[in-house]
Amino acid sequence: MSFGLTEQDIETIKNPELKGWKMTTLGEVAEVTSSKRIFASEYSTSGIPFYRGKEIIEKFNGNEISTDLYISKETFEKIKSKFDTPSVGQILLTSVGTLGIPYVVKKDEEFYFKDGNITWIKKFSGINNLFLYYWLISDSGKEQLTSHTIGSTQQALTIMGLKSLVIFLPPLPEQRAIAAILSSLDNKIELLREQNKTLEAIAQAIFKEWFVKFNFPGATGKMMDSELGKIPEGWRVGKIADFGNIICGKTPSTSDETYFRGDIPFIKIPDMHGQVFINQTQSSLSIKGADTQRNKFISENSICVSCIATVGLISITTKRSQTNQQINSIILKEENNLEFLFLTLKNMKDDLLATGAGGSTTLNINTSIFSNIKILFPKNDILKKFHQLISPNFKKLKFNNIQIQTLSFLRDTLLPKLMKGEIRVK
Repeated sequence: MSFGLTEQDIETIKNPELKGWKMTTLGEVAEVTSSKRIFASEYSTSGIPFYRGKEIIEKFNGNEISTDLYISKETFEKIKSKFDTPSVGQILLTSVGTLGIPYVVKKDEEFYFKDGNITWIKKFSGINNLFLYYWLISDSGKEQLTSHTIGSTQQALTIMGLKSLVIFLPPLPEQRAIAAILSSLDNKIELLREQNKTLEAIAQAIFKEWFVKFNFPGATGKMMDSELGKIPEGWRVGKIADFGNIICGKTPSTSDETYFRGDIPFIKIPDMHGQVFINQTQSSLSIKGADTQRNKFISENSICVSCIATVGLISITTKRSQTNQQINSIILKEENNLEFLFLTLKNMKDDLLATGAGGSTTLNINTSIFSNIKILFPKNDILKKFHQLISPNFKKLKFNNIQIQTLSFLRDTLLPKLMKGEIRVK
């Protein structure tokens, strides 16, 4: 009986060099449970954040949560007085929809979560909580989760199924050492992400001071009327196309496999989520595929804007690339305008959403409409000063992203080897 183990797992178990490793189940080394049920009548528009799978996935990816669902502080305190609530070091696991995404609860977090959507793992015995987290995202963990998934139209993980997950465990001290190596890399990644948030926040604050409050160097306070309201004297209103050439992406024919999996980044909307700079993409084109639509190439430091379905994501390219048809890109005439236009578009998200609505259920801003969206044009000397002030922040953001990519690659390379005992640690 294989217990859902792969042949490689079984060979690992037989390996005499892995003395002290043992096969067990998740239910034997941890408590697997869920939360007290919360009813829709108890939801609130403010208070304690209420997590579903979506919020756990955002946490896992290092993004800010976008929850719009809460329970009142009073309801939360009542629950705490009678039941456990998630505490530091415990693990939450998405169990409906996008399955098997884990999150380790951090210190001083206060939230509650939806039963059924998320499974709660706690009271660890003989297993290190961080080792378990890394096992869950390893190939071994994913294979076990897949083998215990139920449902066809909506897949799910059950508490009983999770309890029966088979885990091959090294001794506890080695588990801690493995977790320490992997978590040190993740801690560095998290620090870089936090630094990037700070760098972007500083850039946003200066942008708003100069171009929203109009407290820029040399401001005289003299204003004039425009289509966008009062603007400083000497500034003007133009359109997005005035900043550069607008390219709407396209997907090459998918019937020819040789058009894909090459060296040309092929940008889609998922590549843009939470990214100021796009350093890597899920898909790529071959030179042959990209050359079938040479007029769709965009250069490094082009600004990509998602304009269909998910509208208002803004990112900057780091390489010569192409995009699919859901993205409009601006190839800038002047590099000095990069940071100004990026931050302008970031601050126009509500306007972009309103433009994309157009009475349709699917948001869509076509290239013509996008090109003609009205936008503020400061004087050239102000744009140049802003570029000189802000560009070091953006260069640091770009460098940090490369570091995050390198550290993530190192972690992902080490992870399966550590979990299989191919690399041993003391």
